[in-house]
Amino acid sequence: MSGAVERFDEDARRLAAAHGRTVVHSGELLRHPVYTRLVHWTSAAFFILALLSGFAIYTPWLFRS
Repeated sequence: MSGAVERFDEDARRLAAAHGRTVVHSGELLRHPVYTRLVHWTSAAFFILALLSGFAIYTPWLFRS
């Protein structure tokens, strides 16, 4: 049983390492991978949404129903 777990762990580490590798070519601008930028902007959007939804607690006159 532990052999299967160890093999799965090795495969998962190898797969994660392949996705997180940064390749730098000479003369090119170093940018983050697409999934890193997607996570960044998604968290930024949810931060803004959380901020806007919190305004109703402090200023209920803005969000009357």
